[in-house]
Amino acid sequence: MTTRAGRTITRGGYEDEQERMRQKLAGAEGRAVYGRRKCLVEPVIGQLKVVGRLAQFLLRGLTGAKLELKWSAIAHNLLKLTRRVLAGDIAPVWAG
Repeated sequence: MTTRAGRTITRGGYEDEQERMRQKLAGAEGRAVYGRRKCLVEPVIGQLKVVGRLAQFLLRGLTGAKLELKWSAIAHNLLKLTRRVLAGDIAPVWAG
């Protein structure tokens, strides 16, 4: 019996998760939930990576990475507060 070499079809390692996500996004509720992500967390992560230059962690280990992420988040939030104070949107606490 001779076997011919042909094409084989393989699935990616995350195909099941991708299919589950497709199912979630097929419904209106799933689209609404995942549509809010662009307003909540996605821009912050992008700003930390690009503006904050947090493309990779400099400290080693999980504890160091968590610490570095927390410091970056604090810096990001202080920058946002400073911009709002300078724009006049909010007043500093000491301004009464």
